[in-house]
Amino acid sequence: MQSPTEAIDELWKAGKFRPPGRTTKQIEIELQRLYSITPTNTAVFLSKRPYLTRKKNLWLHKYPYSKQGGAALKENKFTQIFDSLKLHSEVVKVSRKLFIDGHYAQAILEAFKRLNNYVKAKAKINDDGKSLMLKAFSRNSPVLKLNALSNQTDFDEQEGYMHIFAGTMLGIRNPKAHDNIVQKDPYKTLEFLSLASLLFKKVDESKI
Repeated sequence: MQSPTEAIDELWKAGKFRPPGRTTKQIEIELQRLYSITPTNTAVFLSKRPYLTRKKNLWLHKYPYSKQGGAALKENKFTQIFDSLKLHSEVVKVSRKLFIDGHYAQAILEAFKRLNNYVKAKAKINDDGKSLMLKAFSRNSPVLKLNALSNQTDFDEQEGYMHIFAGTMLGIRNPKAHDNIVQKDPYKTLEFLSLASLLFKKVDESKI
């Protein structure tokens, strides 16, 4: 038995959302007649379909289904998720298209390669990877200070992020650069990209 979402997708493929559109009630009748589905929150299911828009009380497609449209459904879903995260502009610049195209490992690699160069440019240190991060965010003599370094808590934060930055170079960037890593999970990829985004923002907040 199909889920309400799958049934709505089928209605879209069948052209049921062509202008002038359908009311929620009309869609419910179609779902019941064709798929024996009686959802209690049809409007919620409809609102989550990326190919639909609502004008007054009518649901219309933004674009008709086609083979390209079917691909666009998947693309739009992950485009919306990616964009909703409000990732740092550098992550968006180097990873967005790779992510949307399904090149997940490469999207992660490019984000952390860019992070390495971003730190290098701000700190003006001619080094790379783990060594660069240990120097840039050193606990006792940092080039990039993440806080005022006025008490134990400040020093602990500085040291903690130093290890996080260095760890991403060792544990994420280097394996993806040197090994044939396969990454098929878009949601895990977004977690990696979110981490990169957070670290970019910490670099922006740092003081020299």
